Amino acid sequence: MTFTDATDSAVLPGALGYRRHQISDNGVHFKEDEFKGALAYQLSNRVSLGFGASHLKSEGHSGVRYSQTNMDLGVLFGLRPNWGLSVSGENLIEQDDTIPLSLQRISRVAMGTQYVYQRSVTLRYEALMSLYTENTQLLGHRAGVGLAMKGNFFLNAGYSID
Repeated sequence: MTFTDATDSAVLPGALGYRRHQISDNGVHFKEDEFKGALAYQLSNRVSLGFGASHLKSEGHSGVRYSQTNMDLGVLFGLRPNWGLSVSGENLIEQDDTIPLSLQRISRVAMGTQYVYQRSVTLRYEALMSLYTENTQLLGHRAGVGLAMKGNFFLNAGYSID
């Protein structure tokens, strides 16, 4: 669940989010709670900057616990009024080696595009690549669609392959 405010009257344009999910690592099941916050700033008509911070808690059924804090940084370049390109760095803080690899949030870069159709439909796509490995490799894809509802309410859905 994510709440955002990017209206013209927003004091701090940004978002607050929470995600709970489960992950399995070699037969050990973990419940994860992730808290996220983000701020955005429009540098000019064509360039916007975003900063995000997150804190993730993982807890196994046996009582094993891990926590991770990280940050993201991104830039959106508006090439046309309804189309833009984005570049972002995700999970930029190196993680503790004691956290199992399957639970670590890997540092990566995302490059993508966003298209807005008649101010009511937003389409997004991103390709994700590793950031701190010897040979950069494609890690996944993300795609999404946003639909403008009444007022400033948007319904967003997305799909991610990691």
